[in-house]
Amino acid sequence: MGCIPYQTVRDALQSLHRNVVLYKGLPHYVSMINGPPGVCAPDQIRVQLQALPNPDGSRIEEVLLSSNDLDISSMRLGFVNDAYDAHWCSRFPHRGNAQGLVDSNVAVYNITKFGSEARRTFSRLCNLPSFNAQFTNKYPTVHEILKSFEDDKNIRSRAFGLRFAISRDNFRGDYIVHYKSDPVAYGNLTKGELIMSKGYQYLKEQFQEYGFNVVA
Repeated sequence: MGCIPYQTVRDALQSLHRNVVLYKGLPHYVSMINGPPGVCAPDQIRVQLQALPNPDGSRIEEVLLSSNDLDISSMRLGFVNDAYDAHWCSRFPHRGNAQGLVDSNVAVYNITKFGSEARRTFSRLCNLPSFNAQFTNKYPTVHEILKSFEDDKNIRSRAFGLRFAISRDNFRGDYIVHYKSDPVAYGNLTKGELIMSKGYQYLKEQFQEYGFNVVA
């Protein structure tokens, strides 16, 4: 179990209510926590969950806090695609009580924008159809992304892996490849050719696994 064995409903509410946790390996929103007053065992505390993404309000599922299917210890974060952009999500230290994922402990950056325009709240990503890709690792392929760029000139960036994304290079007319929030390579991706920035050569094998030919 990935949750602290809380002994009161109040403690569980402070740490998990309205946060995102994993249930059976997929993200869920904690909508409510119930249980007896005072000190109690984790198997007496019930957690109400809604599966994400949840744009229309899915059925609420209630599970015990002690359930082995309830987990917050292995919640990896990565890229989330919206209609036009790829957003990099990363967890940062937070002194509050939140144990799951919430706006106050997740930083979100649009890789093609700068300053305040690059930031977006984590909660606004949770109901996007592509939100679960961080946990299922089901991203579009590089070929699919390049075709989407051709079909829609409004698309600025797309993630093709948990930590990798592509954006348009409006200056050179080709594409930039990002590792997390950093631009690390560029090139003519229709030919699969990449020129890597200095300091990121350790990513060469990973790029080759995606089918890129690193030429420098």
